Amino acid sequence: MWQHDFKNYSEEERRLHDKINKINRDNQEFLRKQMEEKTGKQIKAKMNKQEFLLNKPLLKEINEKKRATHYGGSAMGGISPSKMDGAS
Repeated sequence: MWQHDFKNYSEEERRLHDKINKINRDNQEFLRKQMEEKTGKQIKAKMNKQEFLLNKPLLKEINEKKRATHYGGSAMGGISPSKMDGAS
């Protein structure tokens, strides 16, 4: 009876230990992927065709605003850089 009980206990402990190890490995892999994404090691893909079609009106508006500025940079609404720093 004791041997049978010990065998069941050992089997359950082994199963639990294996399950915990699998969860830990999955978490480790997830964290490594996050670290790679953060450091920029993964190559970022361009927009696919569907994303481009969804964003087309916004991209067109951005390009028009860039053309409207003097230097092709971001629009500053006519504010000179010296006024932005608080210098008058």
